[in-house]
Amino acid sequence: MKSWPKSFFDGKKRKKVSFYMLFTGIFIFMTGCTDVSVSQILDVKEIENTAVPKQEEEAAVEAVFDEDKIILSEPSDKSVLNEIQITDDQYQVFVTMIDEKNGYMLYCGTPGMGQMKKIFYTTDDRWKTYSESDISSAIDGYPTSLSAVSGEQIYIGTQMRSNGYLFASKDGGESWESVMVDEDMYFRTGYAPVYDQENGILYAFFDTGDNGCFLYQAENDRTENDRTDTETMENVVWENIGNFSLLSLQEDLAEEYFIYEGSVCIKDSQGKCYQINGKE
Repeated sequence: MKSWPKSFFDGKKRKKVSFYMLFTGIFIFMTGCTDVSVSQILDVKEIENTAVPKQEEEAAVEAVFDEDKIILSEPSDKSVLNEIQITDDQYQVFVTMIDEKNGYMLYCGTPGMGQMKKIFYTTDDRWKTYSESDISSAIDGYPTSLSAVSGEQIYIGTQMRSNGYLFASKDGGESWESVMVDEDMYFRTGYAPVYDQENGILYAFFDTGDNGCFLYQAENDRTENDRTDTETMENVVWENIGNFSLLSLQEDLAEEYFIYEGSVCIKDSQGKCYQINGKE
């Protein structure tokens, strides 16, 4: 079995798709149609929840809302690591850990009139202390996911607004840039890549809003010539593996996704799990 990605979607609160998401889909439909004729159609197989082992990571951390605070705790015994005050409404929180001490968290306030507060947190002592920065202006979209491939290489997936559906940082969150995985495609929603560490491959999928979802992969070999994070990310080339359709993703966002037995698996908001191009 392939290794599991680092602590993807450890904690969050999500609301249903609303008017602003519908507006985004209409906008993309009016600005261009997606050509799916050259893409391979991937198999989708529903699997039982029991077939997907619980992600076991000593580094994992949970993050939940509690009134005007974010509570960070240990998954095993719920012991509190820290409580972080927030000034905006509760909407979403994502946390990912690189190892037992180093990690990142993204807090998102409730969107309104196209605006959303986004605060990015970092820690190097398992949330005993942390630093924070406002990245609202850098990430123009409504985040769906957060993942960290290394201490410096971080991704945020978003619902498309004006300047992107996937954002990347090469410097641990100090700066961000929009990533276009395919210039010929129009995507409504992007999801931060999950990392197959055993084979050095990133997997990410993107929702067009009309023709379904597209799965992409990219080599992320960090051992070749002792590449730095910046050199690694500059050499990432995304390849379209194929397209698939999930009715539930037309109505809501994916709850989580991960690598399992060599395939990408997606869990929807109803708790159903699907294996993409799955093997028997």
